[in-house]
Amino acid sequence: PIECLESQGKYRIFWGELHGMLFNQRPLSYYFRYGRDVAFLDFCAGQQFSYTCAVRGFWDRFRKIVRRFNKPGEFVSFLSYECGPPDAALSHKNVYFLNDDEPLLFSEFRLAVESPAFQQKLDPAVVRCKSLKELYDLLRSIKAMAIAHHTTQYENCHDPQIERLVQVCSKYGISEYLGCPRYDRGNRPIQEALALGYKLGIVGGSDTHDSRPANQAPEPGVPHLAGLTAVYAKALTREALWEALWNRRVYATSGPRIIMKFEMDGHIMGSQYSSDRKPVVYAH
Repeated sequence: PIECLESQGKYRIFWGELHGMLFNQRPLSYYFRYGRDVAFLDFCAGQQFSYTCAVRGFWDRFRKIVRRFNKPGEFVSFLSYECGPPDAALSHKNVYFLNDDEPLLFSEFRLAVESPAFQQKLDPAVVRCKSLKELYDLLRSIKAMAIAHHTTQYENCHDPQIERLVQVCSKYGISEYLGCPRYDRGNRPIQEALALGYKLGIVGGSDTHDSRPANQAPEPGVPHLAGLTAVYAKALTREALWEALWNRRVYATSGPRIIMKFEMDGHIMGSQYSSDRKPVVYAH
C-alpha cells in the first residue's frame, strides 16, 4: 500500500464513507471494522432507519459501538441514522451528530411505525418528531447536520442551516442529472439546485445494504459504483472533520481516490465570498 500525504496548505485529504446501511444480519461493529481494516477509510458513518434505532435499547448500544471505534489520529466514527419524515417528499435524510451521547430524535413516515406491536417496542427515551421542521428545530440546539440523498423540488425539504451537504452518487445512482429511475420521481438534479442558489457541498457514499462501507462489489438491483467522500481537514479527529464537512471542504468520487485541488481567488472549495473582478480559478 502507498500512503499519499497530499496537502493543501494547512489541510490534508481524508477519505470516508458517510452513507452505508448496517444491515444483512451482521453485528453493528462489523460495519466500522470493515471500513477501518478492509476498506482502509479514515472515517465512517453508518446508518439504520430511525424507526429501528427507536427500538428499546438499540440507540444506547449503537452509541457505545461508535464511541469504541473513534480513535483520533487513526480512525474516526460518527453517530448517525437515516430518516424519512412525512413532509420530506421523496428525499430521505441522514442525520449526523458531532457528539456520540446525543438522544435519538425519531422521525419516520411508515405505516408499521403506527402499529401497536411497534409502539410496544418503542424506547421511551427517544423524541418523536412529527415533521421535518420539528426535527430540524431540535437539531439546531445541538451539534448536528443532515445530508439529503438528493435534492428535491419541494422547497420545504431544504434547510440551509442544517443541510450543508448533498449526496451526488451512490450504488443507487447519480443525482447530478435526471435520468436515473431512482432519482427522477419529483426530484431536481443537483446542477439545477445549485443554479437556484442552494449552497451545498458535494459528497458521495455507497448506500450499501450489506454493512460493507465503500465496497465496490455489486448488490442486488443496484448496478452503480459506491461513492466516496474526500474531506480537506486539519487533522484526523471528529472535531476537525466536522468543521471541514460543515464548511463544505469536500468532494465526491465514484470510488477512485482521486487527489483534487480547487481554488478560486485563493479560496478553497466550499468557501463563500464576493468579488467584482473576474475570478482566477486554480484546479489540479
